[in-house]
Amino acid sequence: VVDGPGVGDTRLDTEASTMLVVNAMERAIVANTRGYHAFLLVVRFGMRFTAEDQDTVALLKKIFGKDFVREFCILVMTGGDNFEREAEETGKTFDQWCREQDGVFQEMMKEFGNRVVLFDNITKEEEKCNKQIDHLLSVVNSLKAHGVRYTDKHFELAREAREKAIVESKEPRIREEIIQATSLILQQLEGVEKNLKGEKRIDTLIQLHTLCVELVENLQGQDKGSGVLHHLEESVVSVRDVVAESIRIQVEIGAAIKRINAFKKKEMQKERQRFEEMLAQQPQKSEEELAKMKEEFVKMRLKIEEKGDKELQALTLKLNDDLKKCGNECEKLKEEYGVVKKTLNKSWPNKIWGFIKGTFQD
Repeated sequence: VVDGPGVGDTRLDTEASTMLVVNAMERAIVANTRGYHAFLLVVRFGMRFTAEDQDTVALLKKIFGKDFVREFCILVMTGGDNFEREAEETGKTFDQWCREQDGVFQEMMKEFGNRVVLFDNITKEEEKCNKQIDHLLSVVNSLKAHGVRYTDKHFELAREAREKAIVESKEPRIREEIIQATSLILQQLEGVEKNLKGEKRIDTLIQLHTLCVELVENLQGQDKGSGVLHHLEESVVSVRDVVAESIRIQVEIGAAIKRINAFKKKEMQKERQRFEEMLAQQPQKSEEELAKMKEEFVKMRLKIEEKGDKELQALTLKLNDDLKKCGNECEKLKEEYGVVKKTLNKSWPNKIWGFIKGTFQD
């Protein structure tokens, strides 16, 4: 006989209570390699059964396996003395009382295969105590497992569901950490767009992108393939993609400006060289002819600059189209992840989408 921890202890948060139960049960399984015939979930008669009790049963199934409650569990109700006082007035037996219950308790009865045992844990009457124990043992013998014990093999088969339950218990804490981290990244991104230029801007954007990548990898590691943290991963990925698009645009703009400036410089050098060669070949030209040649050179220079400006303008239009497309993608993400955003927290920064939208409208 092993006394387990209180499942669903309201004094502990979900993560702490889940880990308490999992660790205690792992030790119990290791301590008794022969296994256990039955597991007793002890509740008190007269208590109000709620959805939290259903959550407790669901947690047990995740820790031990989906068939665990149906095959190995018995619901034990203490406070039998209270029931007896109530029965003196109603004249009902405990079985009648159980059949008349509805709601959560009725659902739990089904989960436990109607295996409910009442215990008067205050009585000192030896005969009554022995009778209660005999009744409990008879219920143990009637379990569907037919004498088969719950062993470490059963426990190992439930490992995947158990690990998922552990991740689920950690999700609220991880969610809060992700909210804080992505909010900080967005604040820094906004500062980069406003205050930095050139290579400093790109370097800082790359650092922010690296942070996003590390967050995603960290989430994937903690998720362990359970899919529990996938909605958080999607939220970080949406921020990462915005940063990546900003990097792409900045790099493309920088490269285009360098390319256009190089083109202007090269064409200007060619025209200057041609002009100087013309002057050297015809030194006797009149001032009027020289002025005309200079005027042609100026026109050619303006033409070259205009060509470069047109190329830059065309590139700007293309980039604006890219920005609009990115903005539209972000709007789609906003709709697709709307449900996810609600689950994160009411405090999840709405400015994430407002900032994305504003960035691509500028």
